[in-house]
Amino acid sequence: MLLCYPSPIFNSPPSTTAGITMDVDIMRRPIPWTSFPKDNIFDPVRKFDPDQTCESLKRGASKEAFDQICNFCFRVSALLRHVNTLSWLYVLWLEKMDATGKTLSEEDKSMTTILIRMHAHIDTGKRNNTYDQRDPSVDATRVHELGFTGVSLDDFRCVNRAKKSTFKSKFKLVFEKWKYRNFEDTFLNPISGICLTMYQSKIAFPFSLLALILVTDTFFVSHTDITAKLREKGLSVKQVEDWNINVKSFAPFPTVPLQFDDKVWKALWPIINKTPLEVRQVVAKLQNERKEKEMKKKDEENWRHQQEETERLEDQKKSPA
Repeated sequence: MLLCYPSPIFNSPPSTTAGITMDVDIMRRPIPWTSFPKDNIFDPVRKFDPDQTCESLKRGASKEAFDQICNFCFRVSALLRHVNTLSWLYVLWLEKMDATGKTLSEEDKSMTTILIRMHAHIDTGKRNNTYDQRDPSVDATRVHELGFTGVSLDDFRCVNRAKKSTFKSKFKLVFEKWKYRNFEDTFLNPISGICLTMYQSKIAFPFSLLALILVTDTFFVSHTDITAKLREKGLSVKQVEDWNINVKSFAPFPTVPLQFDDKVWKALWPIINKTPLEVRQVVAKLQNERKEKEMKKKDEENWRHQQEETERLEDQKKSPA
């Protein structure tokens, strides 16, 4: 599926509606669902289907509740897609780090910088450029130069938020239909556990250990995280941040560009320090190829359904009255 998220490559900056910067009517549909990498740390969220959840919540809802549900579903889908995009770069980054020595190439450094910034963006919701979505109601609860997205882990966990702006109270009508505890167990705890596992040592903080025990059947002691892999290179997250690398080719994208999977990241890695135009052309080509495949698949499904219907009608004609 093509991006359902405002795309700075092809669109002008998005408009503001219902308290959050977005594309036209974007909050009335969840962002398309795609698979996560095969790595077992992502197993806890494989069963979560945002489309199905949203449709179930909408059923029989009042106008007021319907609008709140659409808002809620947009935010849940956005966070899920953010983590999905990060997951594909994370898995590729681990492979690249295993294949290189202590000295990183300029491309390795740029992609490491992007990875760290993406994780921080998902964690706190701080906007890094004008293409990141923005929620003015969240801006009112904390101060950051460019404001906040409203769809970060901090937003969902109500970290450093005014009481009147907590996620739970903001979507009261949603949680009248779907218990908040079930939302935590089904979505929030698994997503939080995955982000902690990717970034930080599992035994470093009690919350990390608790999150993993709550959301998984297996304790992934042996899994490599970002901080551990950086230590192997004699680096820390702080040192990466201190590089102050300006990846100009990535500037036209949101901090976490949705629908970037392994194919996109693999294509970008060797050219990440080339011009923005060259990078955008590669991404555009991959998006067009994806669109063509999806259209072909849809056409094949429609043809199959037509064939089945034709056969059904033929069988009806042959059956005795």
